[in-house]
Amino acid sequence: SAIPPLLGITDSAEPPMYPADPWHKVVFHRVPLMQPGALPSDRDFIREVAKRNQLPGTQYRIGNVRFLLERDKAPREEVTVRVDFIEQEDARRFLRDGIFLFGSHCRATRYKPRSSNGRRTSGGHG
Repeated sequence: SAIPPLLGITDSAEPPMYPADPWHKVVFHRVPLMQPGALPSDRDFIREVAKRNQLPGTQYRIGNVRFLLERDKAPREEVTVRVDFIEQEDARRFLRDGIFLFGSHCRATRYKPRSSNGRRTSGGHG
């Protein structure tokens, strides 16, 4: 078919397959930025997770990266980041040990979704 080459898929490339199960969401706190206010791309962030934390195949183990930013804040030197892991064991490891990112050890907590009114909800996977 002519479609895979148009999408950048080669015979040797394996596109990631995401499970139907819920993601295992972890929040990393006080993640330093290389330049104040300049967020890394998701791809660069995932590379940093792999490089500093011995997580082989990271691009297939992380489903989503989301920078949690407060509105009306000046450019920051540190941010909070939510990472959705495919494997529960990866999430547990970082919840237990924290994570090394951009030269710093960062604390990790379980993600707690907020309701539409901005308050934390009691449910949710994480």
